[in-house]
Amino acid sequence: MSKTLYIWDLAGTLFPEKWNKEKSGLPDYRSYVQSLGYNLKTITPREWELAYENPYRKGLFDLAIADGFSEVLSWTNDNAAFTTGNREQLDWRAEQLQKKYSFDIRDNLKEIYSTFDYGETNLKTPEMIKDILVKKRKGGYTDFVYTDDKLENVRFFLGAAGGHRVRAYHMKNDGQGLREKDGCWQIGNLYDMMKNEKLYV
Repeated sequence: MSKTLYIWDLAGTLFPEKWNKEKSGLPDYRSYVQSLGYNLKTITPREWELAYENPYRKGLFDLAIADGFSEVLSWTNDNAAFTTGNREQLDWRAEQLQKKYSFDIRDNLKEIYSTFDYGETNLKTPEMIKDILVKKRKGGYTDFVYTDDKLENVRFFLGAAGGHRVRAYHMKNDGQGLREKDGCWQIGNLYDMMKNEKLYV
């Protein structure tokens, strides 16, 4: 009997976000980090990620939840996030999003994997992906489904997941439905993914 783990990217995939130039008074996040006194050439990965706290909590990012989030992630059920950010970023997002949507996004994500679990880095490596999949396979999972809004990340995941049963989705956020392209499925929204995944159940 198959058992599937759904692994999600966060920013841009489950949680579309856009920097608010008017509210922040700055053109982008990089400029905000510089305004804190950091040198962009010497800032550490952890300092860069921790600096997201005020922008997320104070609304300097316009945050949203992808259409179909609750319905789709309730159906997939076994959901994990794999992020280059620190774990607390999900809590900071949740604080703002709960005011807007009246539910807690964390209820739909059972596990959070961060690159910082593997050291002081905000870059994903093949070794991280292999480690996650091997451990989850030992835990009884047979299939892995990865969804990301960046095609290069989807390809990277597929390249690192050799030897496992994997399906991958490139979230386009364009409302154009399901298309098979570039070695993965392109989806216009989360509902397209759920409809296709039901064929594998």
